[in-house]
Amino acid sequence: MFGIRYLKAKPTQYVLQYKKGKLIRSGKGLSFFYFQRSSTICIVPIGSADTPFIFNEMTADFQPLTIQGQCIYRIIDPECVASMLDYTIGKGNRYTSDDPEKLPKRLINLIQVFIRTEVQKRPLKEAIHASNEISREVMKQCEQNIALSSLGVEIQSITITAIKPTPEMARALEAEAREELLKKQTNRFTNDEMLMSNKNGKSRKMSY
Repeated sequence: MFGIRYLKAKPTQYVLQYKKGKLIRSGKGLSFFYFQRSSTICIVPIGSADTPFIFNEMTADFQPLTIQGQCIYRIIDPECVASMLDYTIGKGNRYTSDDPEKLPKRLINLIQVFIRTEVQKRPLKEAIHASNEISREVMKQCEQNIALSSLGVEIQSITITAIKPTPEMARALEAEAREELLKKQTNRFTNDEMLMSNKNGKSRKMSY
């Protein structure tokens, strides 16, 4: 009534109230009445959030790979984030712009750069088995990255769930693995035969 609104934020939401461009109130989980016409309200989520990713990258031996995974992050400086992206809410406490969707996209773009660097260091056969190692290296780079800290965001974990070659290359690798296994079995059988033959030869000599 008369433009007066009541806001009740969740504990995982950081609220900023502006009047005439000046910040007059801020904090997490706030509840208060405000005059809609003279106030601008921003709500920044500060709980952990996860965003999936899928990239197509090239290995050191120029083989295409598909990398799938997930990034978990949280905003640790909501006022900094709100100064760069528009988290203003309007009717129904909905965001008035698509800026809140830009933050995870920026993070994923940065993570892709780090993953590309790691993948391009490795040949195909090494890369497809290096998901844990690549995740650790990318996490280290995120922790040391100045751009991330200036965004007011903390990367909590990066998990690579799959590194897959093209279907054609996967079939070729499977065929190669089967051939290698067959060679080992053949060599083992040949060695066993030679061993048995040598034993039989010795036993005949001893009988004479």
